[in-house]
Amino acid sequence: MLSFDRFTIKAQEIVKNAFDFARDLAYQQIEPEHFLLAVLSTRLILKTRSSS
Repeated sequence: MLSFDRFTIKAQEIVKNAFDFARDLAYQQIEPEHFLLAVLSTRLILKTRSSS
């Protein structure tokens, strides 16, 4: 089994965000689109922060 502790901090954040998206959309499991949303939202936040 894969240990969550072995992920980078950013990867852990993306997994958590994917879980949050799935939960907020009333899904019982995390689907690939939730990971996509998490990655895109993280990139958008990082891009916004670097532009400031």
